[in-house]
Amino acid sequence: LDSLDLLEEDFRRSTGNSVLITHSNAKALRFNEAIRERLWKSGSSEIQPGDILLVNRNDHKTGLCNGDIVRVLSVDSPTTLHSIHLRNISDPVRLRFRNVRIAFPAADTAKDAVEYGVLILENLLDSPERILSALEQRALLVDFTYRHKDLKRNSREFLLGLAQDLFFNALQVKYGYAMTCHKSQGGEWARVVVNFEPSHPS
Repeated sequence: LDSLDLLEEDFRRSTGNSVLITHSNAKALRFNEAIRERLWKSGSSEIQPGDILLVNRNDHKTGLCNGDIVRVLSVDSPTTLHSIHLRNISDPVRLRFRNVRIAFPAADTAKDAVEYGVLILENLLDSPERILSALEQRALLVDFTYRHKDLKRNSREFLLGLAQDLFFNALQVKYGYAMTCHKSQGGEWARVVVNFEPSHPS
């Protein structure tokens, strides 16, 4: 068995307790795509119940932290698309949101797993970047402003609304089958596969 065979076997047993570690977000994306293609076949492009996600930013509503691993229990709705037109940018920035139900910790064997119904931002799922782009971050703020035209920018009410807005504060996630060395720090898994392929082949 090669490393992807081993990981596929682990994830099919639904332990959620294995990971592939590599050197870059671009590599992690390619490995996540390869593992998900094995798991979900034709459904790999859409998030699936059973998918493993990596939280990419602290979330005050759930208490989930950057680096936490969660499992998708159910996908509650189709993607909601917000197309945001930014000044001096020709093409709109598309923000993709979806309601899902997740469990933390991700492993099915966890006795004290907590379930959450959350709105996730899907943009990072197929991105080779570490975080949202500057345009995507700007679009989140502009989107909130469009939806709350009655609030004066930077007023107390505006800032309070921003802190409580579901879309602006949507959970930012990546797929969690593969991740960078940086993201894996502090994590514990039953099986760890490390990709030593150099970033610049000699």
